[in-house]
Amino acid sequence: MTTNLVLDPRQRAMLAEMGVRVWLPSESKAALVQAKQDVASQPVSAETVVASVPVRREPPLRLPVLERPPAAVGSAPVRYVIGNLPEGEASFDIVLLGEPCTGDAEKLLASMARVLGEKTFVAQMVSTQNEMESLADQLTKLPTKVVVALGPHAAKALLGEAAQAMPFGKLRGMAHSAPGLGSKAVVTYHPLQLLRQPLAKAQAWIDLKLAMKEAA
Repeated sequence: MTTNLVLDPRQRAMLAEMGVRVWLPSESKAALVQAKQDVASQPVSAETVVASVPVRREPPLRLPVLERPPAAVGSAPVRYVIGNLPEGEASFDIVLLGEPCTGDAEKLLASMARVLGEKTFVAQMVSTQNEMESLADQLTKLPTKVVVALGPHAAKALLGEAAQAMPFGKLRGMAHSAPGLGSKAVVTYHPLQLLRQPLAKAQAWIDLKLAMKEAA
């Protein structure tokens, strides 16, 4: 799925922080022409021929596979709530929902939030055994257009039973209807996953563009 989106300088700078290089069509064409000219100007030698042989590369790291759905551990269901729900009325265009992270993952999460804009809230999803408001009840208190689920735990907790049996990758690339919510849900990678698999940052950027499109 491709989504056309005009980026302002601030968003391009934030994407650079995430490690995502966005090429404009004019940049791509100019770079391709320059590359062809550079190759044509180089003399052909035995070393050049050897260097042109494709090099076999190892596949990217696989994402961790959940041993069981996060909605049920043993006989006791795991309940998730927002650990930093803001006080009073607050309205956001986009809510980033995921498990808390620290260090480099927290910095990457902050960059993702800045790319999405000022009206973005990071909702830290934590597990609880207390009989208190559910995750859906808390999210309804945050008037929002899109909830972005970061990682498989957040995706399955947000989307409910319909997502329990689906692989994480199959949940990406589309806007879902979350049970009990009027807003749309978009699934992408958790920052910890992106640190383990940097090549997935480009896919995460596609997911964020989809979220911005749904929130427009």
